[in-house]
Amino acid sequence: GMAFVGERLDIGLAVVLPRPEATIGGTNFDGSGIDAIAVPDLGYNHRLDARQAVGLSVYGNGVATKYDTSIAGGTGSDADSAQLTQIIMAPTYAIQLTPTQAIGISLNLAYQRFRVDGVPDSLGRESRGPDTSTGIGFSLGWTGKVTDDLTLGAVYVARTHMGKLKTYSHLLANEGEFDIPEHYGLGVAWRPVSSVVVAADVMRINWGDLESFANAITDAEPGFGWRSQTVTRVGVAWDINPTWTVRTGISYGTRMIDKASTYLDYLAPVTPQSHLSVGGTMKISATDEI
Repeated sequence: GMAFVGERLDIGLAVVLPRPEATIGGTNFDGSGIDAIAVPDLGYNHRLDARQAVGLSVYGNGVATKYDTSIAGGTGSDADSAQLTQIIMAPTYAIQLTPTQAIGISLNLAYQRFRVDGVPDSLGRESRGPDTSTGIGFSLGWTGKVTDDLTLGAVYVARTHMGKLKTYSHLLANEGEFDIPEHYGLGVAWRPVSSVVVAADVMRINWGDLESFANAITDAEPGFGWRSQTVTRVGVAWDINPTWTVRTGISYGTRMIDKASTYLDYLAPVTPQSHLSVGGTMKISATDEI
């Protein structure tokens, strides 16, 4: 939709307040040693002419847990913890094919930092510090305005091939492989009245194609036992008045893991199937809003 947006700069910050817990062998473990995770984002869009636009999107993914004791390690091991930070910078070109149809392509430039403490690898080593890698992928998108009140969209995001995390070559499958999965989806936005937009989309995320995520705990190179997932989301935005817009949305994903594949997931508590979000925007001038 960047071809229809016009000149715009958006800067955002989300704060995740994790409260993970794990129950292993009837014992409860507290994983809330990290109070908050900041997730910034940025978007810039510039019109080249009446049909073309270029832009830049910067966004992050990640997870962080820190338990109060050792779980997977032996006597004297550090307390179990895990941190993954991924930052994606996506320069984009978009063009209107017709007054109602537009396509865009992005180059996804990715950086990640990974660290696990307290969990021994296949050689019995643990707490080896952070490792980083970079990678590249691409995205394709389409937006079509069916009517003034109805818009359709589609997106394809190719697997981002990341450099291997060699420090963790004996903990992660394929000698430290930790790619960002392929995903694709369809969406629709409908404006039943001028002040309300209802949006919905369906996304398929192919976790099952990545061995570090998909391998079972019993495999020679164990993983998280994740399966590919379909996520359905519905959201509503309501312009209460010229100053305020409020938003809410719900998300539901198919089950990623079964009961036999939960052991390592205490390090990555990102598998809840349902999510609820609320938010709002206040317009503070003709060109600015928060």
